[in-house]
Amino acid sequence: MSNLISVLTFDGYSIDNFTYKRNYDFNVIPDEEMGLDFKFDVGSHIPVDQNEGFLRVKCTIFDEDFNDNKAPFFLELVISGHFELNDVGQGLTMEDFELNATTILLPYIRSNITSFTAQAGIDPVILPPINIYKVMEENQK
Repeated sequence: MSNLISVLTFDGYSIDNFTYKRNYDFNVIPDEEMGLDFKFDVGSHIPVDQNEGFLRVKCTIFDEDFNDNKAPFFLELVISGHFELNDVGQGLTMEDFELNATTILLPYIRSNITSFTAQAGIDPVILPPINIYKVMEENQK
């Protein structure tokens, strides 16, 4: 069973930035489905040392400039997760676990966004399941 436990330990997260701007000029069209335009930026891996570090993930929903007046709001959330690597002589580094660390942080991003929007006087935003491989691929470009 011990070989099923990851050598990566999650020590918690913090919200580094949370920005919300409401577009009061946005007009809702009844019975029209509005798509959710969002993106993720993963990076700013801040290593403390080879066995400890932070990973920062930013989620942006809609365009901050309200281009074409098609967005009801702008939201940007940046969180940092603190991770430790309990390397048992395997020669692994924090960079080897960037995908895992990002996957660990996504539920916290989703929860914070849903909780906030539910209390902001708008329909709650529930982010759909995310293809983390595509997110990482986009961040490599």
